Amino acid sequence: MIEDKKFFAIRGYIKCGTNWLCRILNLHPEIDCTGEFHWNRITAQLIQTYNESRNLSDQPELLDNTWTHLDRFIKQAMVLACDPDATWLGDRTPSHIEPSVIVGAKIFNMVRDGRDTAVSAIYHYYNNPDAYPAYRDDPEIQRRLSHFRDDPQFFRNHPIELLACPRLLEDFASNWAETVTVNRNLYVENSELPILEIRYEDLHRDTEGERKKLYEFLEVDPALAAPLEHNTQAGFETERPDQFLRKGKVGDWQNYFTPKSKRIFNQVAGEALIQYGYAESENWQVAITDVGNPVQGFKSEPVLEYASPKRAKFRPPVDATPTEDLAKKSVAATNLVRRKKMLNSNGYLDAINHEDHSMIVQGWMMLEDGAPDSVALVSPNGDVVEATQRERPDLVPHYPKDPTAVHAGYEAVVPRSKFRKGNRYEFMIVARRGKYVAFECQVVKKRADLEGLTGGPHMTNEGVLNL
Repeated sequence: MIEDKKFFAIRGYIKCGTNWLCRILNLHPEIDCTGEFHWNRITAQLIQTYNESRNLSDQPELLDNTWTHLDRFIKQAMVLACDPDATWLGDRTPSHIEPSVIVGAKIFNMVRDGRDTAVSAIYHYYNNPDAYPAYRDDPEIQRRLSHFRDDPQFFRNHPIELLACPRLLEDFASNWAETVTVNRNLYVENSELPILEIRYEDLHRDTEGERKKLYEFLEVDPALAAPLEHNTQAGFETERPDQFLRKGKVGDWQNYFTPKSKRIFNQVAGEALIQYGYAESENWQVAITDVGNPVQGFKSEPVLEYASPKRAKFRPPVDATPTEDLAKKSVAATNLVRRKKMLNSNGYLDAINHEDHSMIVQGWMMLEDGAPDSVALVSPNGDVVEATQRERPDLVPHYPKDPTAVHAGYEAVVPRSKFRKGNRYEFMIVARRGKYVAFECQVVKKRADLEGLTGGPHMTNEGVLNL
């Protein structure tokens, strides 16, 4: 009987944790949240039809009566679909709180950092492209989809590819911002509504403490809930890029966002990010983690998305001495002591790409005793740009005994004008171990717009890597 049941709804944007919240609630014997009913599709159409009809819009009692009958229909359907022994029956359709689909229902409003949400949502798209037909005509999106289908680890191994299509990122960022803003304004302006806001990050940090609040909100005894299980605990031990439950981590966006995608997200959703406290100001997009020791007055510029990388392996001789002038500048600029004998190293330059006035350098490096503590790029004039550490799970199988291998990736955005010398770009890769320069390698990249310069990547006897 409907009269014996109580109802609730979980709302929020897609991939913000509504599924996880649902599974946690279902650990309680008095609660059953079956899934996504999408009643909002019916109610939205009903409201639109009413507002557009001249015969109906001036008869408010008709809408009230229709809504009453629709509410009873929805609740009867949920009673049939849910556990008959449960008292609380729930719907977890990711959507706006309003229009209220279930009259008198309590609402859980799930919120997650929009940057993490965008990463998760775009992964969700690549796993379910048929659900988003609007992108079928975009060749760049389809090219990346083909790569992902061939290799589910594609975006883990090439992280800047995930957000490289502006159209995809703009759409998901805009929809996230619109959803969280509308929902927040609703319950701020209507404090009497039975709405509980849940932060994904809080639930991840203290799952036990936060789920106690969930049960208390529904006025059930938290002590009766079953213990957390593998699929209700925070995160997963193994990332599964091709699965609905992929990773479940906080801050994963830092592994995928480039300066360009940060700029795009900030333009579209930066205000909502600040409103919810996920960023103090728009300066998050040029945070110190991107350029740790920038040239005075230099501001990070957007860089070219990943495309046709040049791969250049380097394994210079241990006793190789790079160009003396640049070597001295690299040590002086980084305020470190240069080892008399460099540590042996393996690694790759995965990409050196251009956009506007910047150059993005990506790769990985493993010293003989593990991943370096930090990596920096030094210009011919001694300007230093700190590289951002990037996770490289693809290296783990190759270094099974070294737990630091996953942290061996790096990415640096450098101003082209500072790193240009004549008809080439030149810089020193400097890896640190403690207070020492443990490895250094001079890199020379010929300018692509000059004619008559040919030849593939090669290492000179002086330890200079020519691209």
